[in-house]
Amino acid sequence: AGERALERPLRYTVEEYLALEREAEERHEFLDGAICAMAGESNEHGDISLNLTVEIGSQLKGTQCRARVKDTKVRSGPLPFNPRQRKGLYSYPDMSSVCAKRTSSASTTLATRSAVSTSSG
Repeated sequence: AGERALERPLRYTVEEYLALEREAEERHEFLDGAICAMAGESNEHGDISLNLTVEIGSQLKGTQCRARVKDTKVRSGPLPFNPRQRKGLYSYPDMSSVCAKRTSSASTTLATRSAVSTSSG
């Protein structure tokens, strides 16, 4: 009688997350149905991320690949993609590289094979 039920965290579909994220003023990451607000970064973290992006970006010159910065949403997860599923990861890595045909859509979410997040302790 004195026991209380454990509350289960709310789980979202990819479709629900993307709709919420379009309206949000802050960025959020999605992992298997859970949505988490992203923390800010330190000056050191910003320096490391920028240096990494410049270095890798310069190595990609002359190729079909390009470097993308931390404001690019990246999808990782199971294929085939199903927007009603709850599995997968949407994140904003510090740097990613994309080797694909360029798109003109500003709202495109990239599915990439190379993403880097740094940690500055």
